[in-house]
Amino acid sequence: MRSTRESTVRDLILDRTVDVEMFHSDTDWPSIVVEGKVDTGADRCSIDGSLAKHLGWETIGHKTVKSSLGRESRDLVRGVVEIRGIKFTLTATVSNREGLSHSLLVGHNIISDLVLSEEE
Repeated sequence: MRSTRESTVRDLILDRTVDVEMFHSDTDWPSIVVEGKVDTGADRCSIDGSLAKHLGWETIGHKTVKSSLGRESRDLVRGVVEIRGIKFTLTATVSNREGLSHSLLVGHNIISDLVLSEEE
């Protein structure tokens, strides 16, 4: 019999996507749900700039990231999300994901947090 942890990890890796409920900074607006791409090779999350702007997420700084394009400095934003019934503040780098399949990339830092929180 598989543990909850093993089952969650397996589901996330095999499905490669997860529904993410994203909340506007202005709580009067309803939340939106987007399908996030699970990327176990990504250290952190990345969000499309237009989506972050639409949600009114706060820019909290900058981060130098290494990608297939080399190193670049990106804005860091913060906003409230809910994934698999767990609501928390998500920090993500901002990039242009317009031509990509998903407007949100979910990195392994969030995956491990989700797995650990489900064990409690």
